[in-house]
Amino acid sequence: MSNHLRKLTGLVLAFGGFEITGRVTDALDLPSDGLWPHVTKWLPTLSLLGFVRVVEDEPLSSIGWRPIEPRRFVRETAIGLAVMLGANVVVQPVLRRFVDSAGIEAGLGSFADLSIPERLFVAVTAGTTEEIAFRGYAVERLATLTGNASFGGLISLVAFVLGHASETWDRSALVHITQPTAVLTVIYLRVRSLPVVVAVHALNDAIGLLLADRYAADDPETNDAAQ
Repeated sequence: MSNHLRKLTGLVLAFGGFEITGRVTDALDLPSDGLWPHVTKWLPTLSLLGFVRVVEDEPLSSIGWRPIEPRRFVRETAIGLAVMLGANVVVQPVLRRFVDSAGIEAGLGSFADLSIPERLFVAVTAGTTEEIAFRGYAVERLATLTGNASFGGLISLVAFVLGHASETWDRSALVHITQPTAVLTVIYLRVRSLPVVVAVHALNDAIGLLLADRYAADDPETNDAAQ
């Protein structure tokens, strides 16, 4: 297998791994709610890491796993999270003027039945697995193939947003998801350290999931069921 073909195969795993895993679990009639879908996200991620080390024979630093000095790590993570939260405060209210926010709020509200530790597990899982696939592997391999890391970031952004299309996230929710995804992509392109963007993603998700109860309370279906 040529080097280019290996990279293209890896991109298929990175972009399609979660979808393929979801279809397999559906075919096996495995649970589609609770923690199970998030547990299974580790399967394509571990497969991709194995592909990097065994098939490509590349170090994990080749997909952005480049730990940095601890103080810089804390600083970059704090800056990244501040930018994420600031962008949420500024951009999301504007989006709500033009795009229905019911989808994103219902999506967040769907996590209200989970305990606090379970929500934190979901946040860490999303931050780790999604960043390895879509920011680390995809951006770095597309940068190698095209010679343009920014182009790789754009492609991975589109793939990430489309990959969230599901029963949990409708089309309007995808518009809202685009904004934090763009911020994460810019952070990665700036720092090129996967641990930093994993931490920012996980912390941002944790904050949103810890507030899931307020969205569940506003969910019309939840309110109707309670009456």
